[in-house]
Parts: sequence; structure tokens; C-alpha cells
Amino acid sequence: MNIDLKTIENEINLFFENKKFDKKTIGNTNCFVHYKNKSKIFRVALDDFDISEEMNQFLKEYNEYSGGKLEVINILISYKKDVSDSAIIVIGSLEEANTKLKQFFPKINLKVKEAVEEEISEAEIMEQDPQRLIAEMKNPALSKNKDLQKIAKNMQNPHIVARICGFIFVFCPLIIAFISLYLVSYRHESLLQDSSTANFFFGAVDFKLTIYLQQYWRILTYALIPDFGDRLNGFLELIVCGIVLFGVLKYCFSLIGVVKFAVVSLSTYLIVGFFAAFFIQNGSLSGQTIPLAIATGSLCLTIWTNSTNAFVKMFTKNRIFIPIVVLILIPIIENSVATKTPIILLAFCVSAALLYLVNYDWKAKQKDISLYLALLIVAGSIITPFVLAFCYTPVPAKDQSILNAIALMYKYSLASKLKAESWIYDLFKVHYDLRK
Repeated sequence: MNIDLKTIENEINLFFENKKFDKKTIGNTNCFVHYKNKSKIFRVALDDFDISEEMNQFLKEYNEYSGGKLEVINILISYKKDVSDSAIIVIGSLEEANTKLKQFFPKINLKVKEAVEEEISEAEIMEQDPQRLIAEMKNPALSKNKDLQKIAKNMQNPHIVARICGFIFVFCPLIIAFISLYLVSYRHESLLQDSSTANFFFGAVDFKLTIYLQQYWRILTYALIPDFGDRLNGFLELIVCGIVLFGVLKYCFSLIGVVKFAVVSLSTYLIVGFFAAFFIQNGSLSGQTIPLAIATGSLCLTIWTNSTNAFVKMFTKNRIFIPIVVLILIPIIENSVATKTPIILLAFCVSAALLYLVNYDWKAKQKDISLYLALLIVAGSIITPFVLAFCYTPVPAKDQSILNAIALMYKYSLASKLKAESWIYDLFKVHYDLRK
């Protein structure tokens, strides 16, 4: 990095000031004296030292004060290489400063901080060349903005955690779909032709199996399987949500940070699963719309917060439109607006609220009203399921899809005969003889 001489002089002057040296400026020369050793003076000047009578008088007084033992170290900031006085330390770069001053200060390590980009508003950005702006929004690697360049680099080479999450939430449902197709087509498993049975069998969340029969593992698996529903609609969600979700996850980890987004998304995932276990008392919840809603909620918060770079805000707005459209259309296409849309909204809001709480400045004396709203959303989503528990009929009506799912769990050795039959009796109060 090429640094001008004035910057080098400022850095050296700042170094002495940080070391608690007293400074006296005479002409273009700064004289530094430490209170512990007033027999040594460091003179720092740019190009030439001051030779005025004031400087001579200053040095004379300090020489008398030190009993004639005054030592003057002259530091000249210059590109000159032909200085005749060998006692003068000539410095033309920070590297030279670190090397030549190490004899006096062994731990010296001067370096210039990178200049902070001046914050500009979205209105100012819009005044730029439209074609270049569009190109930067499509490909942030072309932008001169360092935040966008960093995002582009992270998206091209995602963190290992982002890749793992992408595999779990994008490819696991795809694998489960192929397993289901194999069991139906090659093992002739007719029970799995019923979409509700397939959902329950592979791990969808609901009240009857998750809470009533204490299969709490479903709170972890509900988004790892496709929503079989109508086969065509399920396939549409699997492909469309998978593609959109993978891109959004990469962007979230790049923009929000790996640890922060991992904590927020995992916490939201568990809270939403727990809520859905009480809320879905007829039918089930599964599919990739919930992880997509979690990621989209976090992205929307980055647009809303004032701390986000204006370029990043615009880039995020450019990327957020498609996920929101997908989250709106999928429940409509699947005819599950009454059951899936409230859970999508919950995931969206809880994710945004948790990220807000993580980013919040808790040392601030005056609390923002948004803080209380975020706390209300998170607390409400945790407390509400316990209220819903009191609204449930103790003995559920017989559900053939659940019976089929339990029968399949026994058939494929996922539950013992005694355990499966006890589940059926506890749930429906009927004796059911299971046979493989």
C-alpha cells in the first residue's frame, strides 16, 4: 500500500502521543519528551527540521536541565536518500519506521487502518449510472462496495455450515421423496400412496403423534421431509422451495454471519416445531416452506434495521422478492392456507424477532418499543402452545392415516408390536391387531 509522507508523519506523531510523550511544536517540527526521561528528545519533521532561534533556545534549555547530557534523536520523514548527517533517521515508509525505530521501541508496529467507506443513502445510490447499478445488483462481485464484495465471495465459496444446512433442508426432502417413490413402485407399499400416511410415517409434526404419543423427535424432523400432499403440488414445492431456499441460505450465512444465523434459525426451528405440534390438531405439517420462512424473516430484518449498509439493503431487497412470493403462493396452490400460512407467518416473525434481540444493544439506557414487540413475539410463540393444549379433545377421533403410519412403523421395525398397538389404544381407545 502506497502511503504519503504526511500520513507517515501523523502515524509517528500519534505513536508518541499514545506513549504519553509531551509534545511541543516549533515550526514544522514536533519535539517529544517523556516525563520519565527528560534528557532525551525525539524530533519529528517532514522534509526539513526547523532551525529557528526558538528551536535553538528550546534545545539549550533542555540541555542545561539535563546537566549537559541531552540526547536528540532526529527523525526525518522524507524520500531523500542523500542526507549528509548520518545521525538523522530518514524514514520514507511505515516499514522503515518500524525497522529503524525498533532500537528505541522494540514493540513498535505502525500500520494504517483501511479507510472506512463513507455511508451513502439509497437515494444517492439511485442517482448513479442505472446500468452499472443493475449490474452490481445482479452480480455484487462487480461492485466497489466492500460489503457486497465480501458477500459475493462468501456466496461463491459458502461456509461448511451453510453447505450442511443446504444439504439437510434441500437434499434430505429430495432423498425422502425418492425413498417413498421406491417403496411405492418397487416394494408395492400401497399404504404410502396416501399422502397423509406418508407424511406421518416419515416424520411430519402434529398433536396426536408428537404430543399425545410423545414422539417429540418429530419437532426435529418435520422440515426434513417433503409435504407429500397432492403429489404434483408436493413435487412443485420440493423443486421450487429447494432451489430458492438454497440460494437464500447461502445469502443469510454470508450477510448475517454463520454463528449468529445458525443460532437464530435453529432456535426458531424448534420454537415453530413446538408450536405446530399443538396447533396442528388435524392433519400434519412438513415441507421446506418453514426453513424458507425462517431465512426470509431474517433477511427482511436486515432491510429494516438502520445499521445495514445501503448497498447491502438494496441488494437484499432485490433478492427478497422471490422468496416472499413463493411463501404466499405455495399454501394457496396446496389449498393449505388455513393450516400452513399461520405457521409460515410465525416462523417469519419469530426469526426476525430473535435476530433483532441478538443484534440489540442491551447497554442502551432507553429501550426501544421494538424490543418489547420482539420479546412479545418470542414469548407468545412459546406460551401459546400450552394454552392450545387445553383446547384439545382427550380422545381423538379415529384417523386411518395415523393407523396406517403406525402399522408401517411396525412393519419396518421402527417400533415393536407391543409399542405400536399401545400407541393405537392410547390414541383411539381401540384394540388393533398389527401384522407384518
